[in-house]
Amino acid sequence: MLYSSEALSKVIEETFSLNEPAGSNVGIFTTSKNKATDIYQRLTVTQLNTESLQSMANSLVVISIDEHSTNSNEAIHNLLLSGRNKYFDMTLQIVMTKASELGYCVEYTAVDGTTSFAVIQDVQIQLISTDLENIEMNVQPTAEKLDWMLSAEVQQELHALEKENKKSDREYFTHVVNFEALGTDEIKRLGFSPDSFFHMALQVAQYKTFGMMRCPCVGLIKKEPNAYALQIQKI
Repeated sequence: MLYSSEALSKVIEETFSLNEPAGSNVGIFTTSKNKATDIYQRLTVTQLNTESLQSMANSLVVISIDEHSTNSNEAIHNLLLSGRNKYFDMTLQIVMTKASELGYCVEYTAVDGTTSFAVIQDVQIQLISTDLENIEMNVQPTAEKLDWMLSAEVQQELHALEKENKKSDREYFTHVVNFEALGTDEIKRLGFSPDSFFHMALQVAQYKTFGMMRCPCVGLIKKEPNAYALQIQKI
């Protein structure tokens, strides 16, 4: 089913205006790499939870509403670190603030990040486009609340993860800088892959900050430590 942007916007606006009390933050379990699988398995012991989780898995995207950010810098900080109203197990998550700002969270285990960013770029282009949509709809989109059946033990785990996430959130300071002096075209002209260049620059920044290597590509370092070190020295 294909819906118009106007119809989808109406549903989102209606969701913003709801005065229902917030339910349990079930998505917080996706912030923990060590506990996520165990909590997921305990959730799926009931048919109700299994259906809700499957509904999330079948979705093209998750739209997360950020009700707490008051400016762009806070929005980016919460986009990266906050576990409130998030579901990080989705390939593409769109985070929307009350000021109509959009952010994107990409989990690229299933799909390469380059593909996801191409989709995001297309979405951004369509958002600013003045072309009229020609979409005929027989059915209007609706928002349905997902229900959960949580044991006391799972609720305790979720509350503990919320506390851990808030503590981790407070440990980071976020400052946003728009760097326009060097983009993908210039990096390609220099003979580098933009993605590889970014990861190597990240390595240099990590080393200068911590005085040691903290690489997200652990497997690569174990297999080819010398080659990786040479690339760093080259930069």
